[in-house]
Amino acid sequence: MFSDSPTVPSAAVLVPEGSEVIVEGIGVAPGVAIGPAYLYAGGAYQAEAEHLTEEGVEDELERFERAVARSERELSKIITIANEKLGGTSGNIFDAQLLILRDPSFYEAVQTAIEEEHMGAGYAVQTVLERVEKRLRASGSAALRERAADFQDIQNRVLRNLQQGRAISRIDPHRIVVAQNLTAADVLLFSRRGVLGCVLDFGGPTSHVSIMARALGVPAVVSLHDLAEHVRSDDTLIVDGFSGRVILNPTEETTARYEAKQARYLALQADRTDVVAAPSETLDGHPVQLQANLEFREELPLLHEYG
Repeated sequence: MFSDSPTVPSAAVLVPEGSEVIVEGIGVAPGVAIGPAYLYAGGAYQAEAEHLTEEGVEDELERFERAVARSERELSKIITIANEKLGGTSGNIFDAQLLILRDPSFYEAVQTAIEEEHMGAGYAVQTVLERVEKRLRASGSAALRERAADFQDIQNRVLRNLQQGRAISRIDPHRIVVAQNLTAADVLLFSRRGVLGCVLDFGGPTSHVSIMARALGVPAVVSLHDLAEHVRSDDTLIVDGFSGRVILNPTEETTARYEAKQARYLALQADRTDVVAAPSETLDGHPVQLQANLEFREELPLLHEYG
């Protein structure tokens, strides 16, 4: 929902240039980011229906294999970057996508569509994966609905490689990325360019992109509906990953307030190393056992970071 002061439905909002607008979403990665917006329109690749001749089937199978192999190399590179940047087995978050590429329910299903139905490789990939995505998005489980993003990412990656496109991972440095949706790989690669924060129209706290943002320490807010349609490139944004609040075109007073909040959080982060190393005990010396509540194995590296 968007609001100037009174809260009104987002669809009814026209954002006057220069006016402060507050947007409420879901905070999924703590921290405060203040900076210019970078509008990112990720590639949502689409394939056209194509009927192959009998002579074209073998070439199409080879083209599909090359696209899958290239996708595997890309994901392996991303896993390496994740492990180097975050340590441990952080890259495991992408293992599921690697497995999907060679899973018979995907790989052999696409081959069958090419061989028996003479379907073009791109349209076969799209058809097979969209069936899976549709089932996941219709699930009553929020976790399963968010796993549909893995299949969407695989679909875009393979279709892009079939079309011999290039992965876009570079953005202007020190910006807040505004997008309808991102993948965990996007956030990881953007972090190498010093991204300040992320705000997304879609997503939830258990999605892989949210887990990756938390691991990287990138403040993020999701479920902002149509915010991306209202933000202009280089508009000033404040992202509050604690409350789930995003402020567009903040006033000087608002900016000063959040700069102070940001400074307090950064100071706490700087002191964290000493706190983590200290024994877990009460002031009078009684030991306290600490436990962690984790939902996903991808969150395990955070245990080492936070002690």
